[in-house]
Amino acid sequence: MSATDQSTGKSPSSRQPRRWRRWLAGIVAVLLLLWGFLAGIVPGIVQSQAAKWTAGIGRKLSLGEVSINPWRMAVEIRQLKLAEGKGSPLFAADRVYVNLDPTALLLGRWQLSEFSVDAPQVWVQRDTQGQWNWARFISDASGPAQPKKDDGSPTKFLLQALNIRNGQLMFQDQLAGTDSFKVSPLNLALTDLSTLPEAGGYRLHAALGDGTQLDWKGSLQLQPLQSSGEASIRGFTLASIWEYVKPHFNIARPQGTLSVQASYQFDLKGKTPQLQISPFNAELKGLQMQAPGTQHRFVLPLLQLKGGRFDLQHSQLSLQQIALDGGSLEAQRMADGSLDWLAALPASPAAGSTSTASSKAAPSPWQVKVEDIKLANWQYRFGDAGFATPLQVAARLPLLHARFELDPKRGFAVDKLAGELADITLGNAAQPAQIALARLVLQPSRIVQQGQLIEPGSVDVQGLRVAVERNKQGQLNLAKLFAPGKESKAAREVKTAGKADADKKQPGWQLHYPLLNLNDGQISWTDQTLARPVSATLRDVTARLEAKEAQQLALDVGGKLESGQFTAALQLDPATTAIKGRVNAQSLPLAPFAPYGLTGTPLRMSGGQLNAELNVESASQGWKVAGTAGISKLAIMEPGEKLPLLAGTISRLMASRRKAMPACR
Repeated sequence: MSATDQSTGKSPSSRQPRRWRRWLAGIVAVLLLLWGFLAGIVPGIVQSQAAKWTAGIGRKLSLGEVSINPWRMAVEIRQLKLAEGKGSPLFAADRVYVNLDPTALLLGRWQLSEFSVDAPQVWVQRDTQGQWNWARFISDASGPAQPKKDDGSPTKFLLQALNIRNGQLMFQDQLAGTDSFKVSPLNLALTDLSTLPEAGGYRLHAALGDGTQLDWKGSLQLQPLQSSGEASIRGFTLASIWEYVKPHFNIARPQGTLSVQASYQFDLKGKTPQLQISPFNAELKGLQMQAPGTQHRFVLPLLQLKGGRFDLQHSQLSLQQIALDGGSLEAQRMADGSLDWLAALPASPAAGSTSTASSKAAPSPWQVKVEDIKLANWQYRFGDAGFATPLQVAARLPLLHARFELDPKRGFAVDKLAGELADITLGNAAQPAQIALARLVLQPSRIVQQGQLIEPGSVDVQGLRVAVERNKQGQLNLAKLFAPGKESKAAREVKTAGKADADKKQPGWQLHYPLLNLNDGQISWTDQTLARPVSATLRDVTARLEAKEAQQLALDVGGKLESGQFTAALQLDPATTAIKGRVNAQSLPLAPFAPYGLTGTPLRMSGGQLNAELNVESASQGWKVAGTAGISKLAIMEPGEKLPLLAGTISRLMASRRKAMPACR
């Protein structure tokens, strides 16, 4: 070989790799052309073969336009309709889109990037023989049962995005004789839906677009329809389903997330479904709602249901505890007498529209039991526009416990009801605390529907504050506070209807009077109608009200006015409003009330104390008073004089005879 050949020539081994590359490029080009050609003819093949296959199993399938994108491994089908052989519909959809990810097969799993269905319609029906239409379809499509083979590890399945838009579900159960119903619209968006067959059942995980996590582990059988397992939902947003709830409770979309964990068993082989859920627990966080038409809100940071058990067949529901922590409720009674939150409920039917059959409906068969209802750290604010100046009530609820039970025969019962209210105020926007109460404690009580019994425990009241004022025009602040507003026509109709219902002869509830204890009370009086305003405060007010035999009440009251004090021990008869007892006054000062006797004169009072021991009794003919009373250390002074005009101790006034006085009305 010459030098030129050696320098410019190429060996056969250097030309061979290029030849293989050309062959490879040619094969790829042919495959791509073939792939594109198949994409053009496959839709027609799919339509004809699918129709033949469904006809072979006694069904009818029609497909509209079928499009295949081989480059994206995507299939789109429009106007899909599946029906029984006799024409009863099974499924229909405007559009079905499937996008396959073939690379996942290398990882040992089936994977779809997207599965979307637009306007799907699903008909679920059980005939009089107990056969479900979809169970029959799946059985016919699957063919004869094949013996199970152990092929090693099960195949995984992953669906990255599932979208169902504007769906409808039609349900009918001819075996149970129930009416058909429809659920629509159905909108669902799931991400990362995965399944894994395992011993005894399947495992499923999915995520919703709003961050909700769904997990299920259990078994499923279609004929008869049976399932059991464990399910959990975490972070489910209430706003996502509010379009279904809004017709029944019409408020703006609330905030809040729900999490539920439950174990269940479901069986529908008979006429009635059998469902047991035990145990189940639920947690609702960050609930916020706003009343329609107002700015009042309901806020509940945390609600927990613990130890739940549910049995549909035996109509039983039980819970170990319902705990509601940190709640805040604002409400308003409108001028027409309605509550603002009740405007969210659908309008009730007209009085005469209810049928006789529904009015005589059998009581609910459900048995409900809640061992502990717990409310902690609540805030309440209530307004009442039924007064001339809207009334405002505010309170805190540090803690409340109760036990609830509902029985078909005995009705409802609430027992172990105990709690505490604090910082109670009653007033209006101008004076929010004209009446205040520092603390109210209710000891264990019970309310029983059977026998209509209300049996409260003892009530301890502490820190009562009442400020009574009369302005220069002679108006009392409490009279203005409770002055009724102008009643609307609707309010008058409600009141008239309520009075008519009350007039009906029905057995009333039995109320057992509780033991009531009041400590650290204070009542102040201010009168500005005089030239020299009167101001006095009754401090350290105590009271004890106790029920005695024969429905009699024993009332013991005491208090201090400056250096003096008074006590009273009275017997009350609620049936006749009769009062009988003893009143004692020791060194009660008269000087604070001097303007009532000396107004219009230049005189002034210094000192003066009232002492009295009286027996009082009220009856239908009036009051009767007997006892002794006297005034001591009295001094009445003239202007500019050092010596009193009247001084010393006035003779004690004797009232040894019983004296009749007109009754107060």
